[in-house]
Amino acid sequence: MILKHMMLYRLTSTGTIAVLNDFEALELKLAEKPAKAPEGGQWRCLGFGRPVPGISEQLVYSGAGGANVIALYQHERNLPGATIRKHVAARAAKLMEKEGRDKLFAKEMAQLRDEVTADLLPKSFIKDSVIHMVIINDLLIVGSSSAKKAEDALCVLREALGSLSLKPYTLMVPACNWMTGLVKRTFTPATADVLDDFQCLGSAKLFNEDGSAVALKGADLTSQEVQGYMLSDFKVNELSIGFGEEMQFTLTDKMIFKGIKFRDTLDAQAKTEADGDAATYFDGSVAIFVGSVIKLVDAINDAVGEERPEISESEDESLADTFDKAFKNIESINGIEVWPKRTEEPAVEEEEDEL
Repeated sequence: MILKHMMLYRLTSTGTIAVLNDFEALELKLAEKPAKAPEGGQWRCLGFGRPVPGISEQLVYSGAGGANVIALYQHERNLPGATIRKHVAARAAKLMEKEGRDKLFAKEMAQLRDEVTADLLPKSFIKDSVIHMVIINDLLIVGSSSAKKAEDALCVLREALGSLSLKPYTLMVPACNWMTGLVKRTFTPATADVLDDFQCLGSAKLFNEDGSAVALKGADLTSQEVQGYMLSDFKVNELSIGFGEEMQFTLTDKMIFKGIKFRDTLDAQAKTEADGDAATYFDGSVAIFVGSVIKLVDAINDAVGEERPEISESEDESLADTFDKAFKNIESINGIEVWPKRTEEPAVEEEEDEL
């Protein structure tokens, strides 16, 4: 349903929140960075395209609960290094035979490599991939388990918006400590009631300060063997978790949610309500995803707490100008207050570093 993996971020400025939560203002911005195939000597090209082709032609899909879904497309040339080396070797051999030499200088080999790449790249196969992102108020969800790909997606989104203030979703305690506590079940009575929402599903990766590592799959995490590791100061840096009756996933110590699966009954419910209509089914899937993620984040926050960043009132001018042009008389969106009509130019504050 929607995303198989996700990384969570908190938006930290009112302007960013306002634009990302309004599909019309966001559509204007994303249209300035469209998806397209690499040209000439480009290896790859990233841009925004339709998140649900065949259902909507829009660059922003506005789903249930006011959530917006967008999609970053990556079109990348697939030119293996082995292919380049093969052609370089052939050209080098031909050049050496022609000039009666048995060796080429490094500079000459580098030039041959550049020539081969320039010749083959425009003819190479293009590999397509897509990363979906979901915006729920001040929560930005990137559908990837790769920190590098998530960073690429955020960089392109920042380019499209002109500014993007955010911070990774961060717990009050290290994620490995929380997961270790889930396996050991060593929590204070104040949080004992929320533990029932989380079930350890039997797969985990353990480590200790000596560098030892243990991988468990399909194990009974309450067994004496596993608890023996816990008593020997092993910690958990990856754990498969079931969340209530909603979903299951694998969580890493970097707060990356991988292999997200929803209960079959939820998907069956969405299909039944859709009655064969693809648009209705997708909208129902978005509703289930959004509702489940909100419940999940709330439950995690209740269990261990979140280091929630403050939301800044300062805005980047490019975001403010775009929003003002599209929505001159609007002061709030989905209950989120945006900047009021200005009577004077606000002081420019230096924004904190982002990802």
